[in-house]
Order: sequence, then C-alpha cells, then structure tokens
Amino acid sequence: MTVHPLPTASITGDNEICLGGNTTLTATGGTSYVWSNGETTSSITVSPSATTAYQVTVTDGNGCQATATYTVTGQPLPTASSTDDNEICLGDNTTLSATGGTSYVWSNGGTTSSITVSPSATTAYQVTVTDGNGCQATATYT
Repeated sequence: MTVHPLPTASITGDNEICLGGNTTLTATGGTSYVWSNGETTSSITVSPSATTAYQVTVTDGNGCQATATYTVTGQPLPTASSTDDNEICLGDNTTLSATGGTSYVWSNGGTTSSITVSPSATTAYQVTVTDGNGCQATATYT
C-alpha cells in the first residue's frame, strides 16, 4: 500500500479591497480546484460587499485533497462631502472645502482640503477624496 502525502493548498491575492472593487484569488498546490463559491478554476475574481472568507479544496494527481481559507476584507468607501457658497457675484470668490479623507484632488488641480475659486460663469467643481485605506469617493458642488 502506498500512502501519498496531502497536497499543500494555498491562496494568494489582495486581502483588503475597497468596497465595489475586486481582487483575483489564486490557489496553488493541486491539479483541480473547487471554491466555496462554486468556481472550479485555479483563479477567481471576487468583489465582496463585506469581509468574506473564501475556501478552496485542492485535489492533487493522486486524488488527495487539502483545503485553504483566505479572508478578503472590504474596506468602506470614504464619505466625500463639501461645503461651499454655491452662489456668488461675478468677480467674487468663495472657498470650497472637502471632508472625509486624508488626501484630496480637485478638478481644477488643487490638492488641499480647501480651495478658493472665482469662476467667471457657473462652474461645477469635483473633488476626489482618498482615505487611509486608499479607497476613493467623489463629490461635486456647482
């Protein structure tokens, strides 16, 4: 009687993603794979809406099986908001301020949480807010 060792199952991929994003999980250690979500390929793309554990059962050429589990954490998006004076007289200026993140990029190129603008016509300004996890959200004021 021959005793075969169990395969070594492992999973690689990003273990933290921004909600709404995705990551590819790749299993190794066998010749066939069955994931907890029903997929049967060595790599799957997942977009969890919350922290989710994915399990794969790996089968090697001898029919021996092993499992591995990998948890993907879904990071919430920041809440981008802005405060502004949305009506000004021609020639005046107003300060637009954004909150909800650790870095900011405005449609006019500004990179601080507050910008001063003096539009010559009705203008929409957009800010992209990035939080400490690298997740992004946008807000628009006119």
